[in-house]
Amino acid sequence: VMALYTGSWNPLGNVAFYRKFELYSMQWKDDVNVNLNECFVAASSFSGCIVRDGTSKELSKAVTVYFDISELFVFYSFVIYFLPFTATLKKERKNQKDLNAKSFLSVYTACGYLISSFKLPFDNLTYFGWSIDEELICVQEDGTVTFYDIFLALQDSLILHEEIRDTRVHECRLFHHDHVTGIAAVTFANKILVVNNIKDPKARYFPVIPGVEPTKSAWNVIACDGKETQIILATENNRLFLINATNFIELDYRIAKPFDFITNISTSFDGKKLAFLTNTGVLWIGFLYEKDLKKNCEFETKSKTKPQFMMWCGEDAVACLWKNILLLVGKEKEWLNFVIEPPVHLVEEIDGIRIIGNDVHEFLQQVPEVVVDVFRIGSVSAGALLLEASKEFQKRTHKADEYMKMLSDRHEVELAVRQCVETAGHEYTVSTQKMLLRAASFGKCFVPETDPKFFVSMCQTLRVLNAIRNPNIGIPMTYNQLQYLSIDVVIQKLVLRHHYFIAIKIAKFLKIPEERGVMRILSNWAYYKVRQVQLDDEQVAREIAEKLGYTTGISYSDIACKAIDFGRTHLAIKLLDHELKATQQVPLLLKLKQYQMAMKRADESGDMDLIYTCIIMMKNILPSRDFLMIVRNYPVAYSLYQKYCKQENFEKLKDLYNQEDDFNAQAYCWILESYKSENIATRQDCLRSAAESFRKAKHDFMSSETDEQIKLLKYQSTMEEKFHHQKFVDLSVHQTIKKLLQEGEYKLAEELKKDRKVPDKRFWWLKITVLAEQGQWLELEKFSKVKKSPIGYEPFVDICLKHKNKFEAQKYVPKVKEENKVRYHVKTGQLEEAAKIAFDEKDVEALEFIQSKCSTNRPLKERVEAMKLQLTRR
Repeated sequence: VMALYTGSWNPLGNVAFYRKFELYSMQWKDDVNVNLNECFVAASSFSGCIVRDGTSKELSKAVTVYFDISELFVFYSFVIYFLPFTATLKKERKNQKDLNAKSFLSVYTACGYLISSFKLPFDNLTYFGWSIDEELICVQEDGTVTFYDIFLALQDSLILHEEIRDTRVHECRLFHHDHVTGIAAVTFANKILVVNNIKDPKARYFPVIPGVEPTKSAWNVIACDGKETQIILATENNRLFLINATNFIELDYRIAKPFDFITNISTSFDGKKLAFLTNTGVLWIGFLYEKDLKKNCEFETKSKTKPQFMMWCGEDAVACLWKNILLLVGKEKEWLNFVIEPPVHLVEEIDGIRIIGNDVHEFLQQVPEVVVDVFRIGSVSAGALLLEASKEFQKRTHKADEYMKMLSDRHEVELAVRQCVETAGHEYTVSTQKMLLRAASFGKCFVPETDPKFFVSMCQTLRVLNAIRNPNIGIPMTYNQLQYLSIDVVIQKLVLRHHYFIAIKIAKFLKIPEERGVMRILSNWAYYKVRQVQLDDEQVAREIAEKLGYTTGISYSDIACKAIDFGRTHLAIKLLDHELKATQQVPLLLKLKQYQMAMKRADESGDMDLIYTCIIMMKNILPSRDFLMIVRNYPVAYSLYQKYCKQENFEKLKDLYNQEDDFNAQAYCWILESYKSENIATRQDCLRSAAESFRKAKHDFMSSETDEQIKLLKYQSTMEEKFHHQKFVDLSVHQTIKKLLQEGEYKLAEELKKDRKVPDKRFWWLKITVLAEQGQWLELEKFSKVKKSPIGYEPFVDICLKHKNKFEAQKYVPKVKEENKVRYHVKTGQLEEAAKIAFDEKDVEALEFIQSKCSTNRPLKERVEAMKLQLTRR
């Protein structure tokens, strides 16, 4: 029975087996325009689309280029192998009579279904390839690089280097590292140019090796994550060089049979293994260790013809194709031949080689070790025994128990379950997968404590793989490739092919977080709908809103941006109606010139910063009249605009108030403007205008006060002229009187006090303060006798004490009010007088207060105590 599963196996040496099986029957086999025998084909890895480049009918050959749109996910951490079509493509094109023929590209799925077609707008194409962002890269001979998506829509373009316009591109490669894509090019000037990141193109030339012409040499790129980009180059005189951005070294190697030059160089995906073929047919296989080459073997191919393809098949063998013979050579010199029906094209994968023909699409791989253990004839591995036990159990025979007893005795039931599950992952046929998983499920019954996560995970993974392998989708991915890429990449592949439904099903089935799964898919679906310019805006907006609703994490503003990019402004406006975040909605509405709607949304949000931003942007765009018509409808926005004008454009603020006949606000504007001027006459004019505006506003009090301010300003101006060294302007009435008192102009201060109707109490307080500050004690005493003090004489005592003049303070104590005499006598240190007054008033509490102040005067303290006793006896 096992022979059914090993019939396609071929041994390479004593240990390894290789198998070749069909992936798809190509749907283009009946299309007379597709014939690989008349085409050039270039391919990359991981289950992709086919780009067919058919030139004009006058040419004797069409050119077909096979690409994988997910090459980007494959090579970014590995060495990029040589795409052999490049130089041949240029050579063949130059041999054609019509050199100006433009390429007509057609994109197919991996099983041959047509996706799209396009005629390139240029005729000097040098290279095709795919970037890490899944963009088709077309490199022209003049160094122009154009980017297309998988539906051949132009995305971007750049120039590799201005110098290349003159020197021209002879040959180039794409390489991937650290999640970016780079380009390496050899010019006809025999220089090597490297751009490490096409999204941030900074071209630099690698060192030139004296006497070496790269245009006549075989070369390749080594680019690994976290390491610098390197070029490996084989010269015409049998020398190998490793070149980086700053220097180069010659690699030492040994080979027994003499040769003239190296025709092919191939590196493994991990960048550690190297193989090259000489013109004498010797295949050298080894590995790169630091800066040395270590040989594994030399193999005589017995063919001096350059092979159509040379590449690594996995990590342990190198494949060479000559017409209908595919030679597989191992690292220990073992070999294996496959007879291939030409024409075919080989595609290097991390775990094998895909073989694309006119009729079928096949896969050649080393049989995984676990598969060999389970299916090899005569195998007694744990997985093989469990598989036999499962088959016998289904037949209801006693042999099932015997097999399980063997496994139990060897304590390998759990190992057997794992082997069957792993083997199922490596099988492409669904029936074989089921058989193995059924066996694993049977074995799990005997080890109930086994963690079921691996089994469940494999079942989920196989459901995904089987779904995307369907010919209608056409992604023939293996288990190893999926493990390498991750499920996120698979979903991205489906999204790029517009398989949104199956992508969402997978995301939900695997319970991928919303932001990585469903939301991302729906966002891409919405972008796709926006790009369908033939559809009605209303219909598209309605479909998107119905599908997305108000799903958290999906931004309608981002979708609207895409609509703007495609010139669909009406659709963008419709989409923005569903945007919940005003901070994202308002800027786009302004960009779309929907000013009324933008201001309304900003005002409704209550976000002052957003309203302010909206105001500034509209002010700079709209005519003043239109702007004001909108802003005045929103009180908060209008208030903010007035505040802005007050700070930035005062004349504009006055114009606003003039237009609205707001006399009260106009008056305040005149007042503010008056204080911005240093010229007294200008100030007075502004204040007169303010007073007039107040009168128009029927605000009599403010009008009167403004007139008074004008008089004060005139008076202060006169004082400044009289006292040149003093500043009076901008002082208040209180400050002006104080200034006059300080200058000793008591009469003028008195006159100003009467003129401005300053209350007596305020004037007396001000004057005694100034006199005390200046130490005018005699003047203070005179002033106290002018008339009865309206503020009493307590302030006189306090002001004297404040300035530490107890002697002067004592002069005013007899004049204070009776109820304050005891306290003020104590304040001025007249304790005996205070005691007498307290005794006469029979105030025991006052005596106690006085006694507390007599701590250093014992005789007085005793007299006060006697007074207290005398009063208490009464």
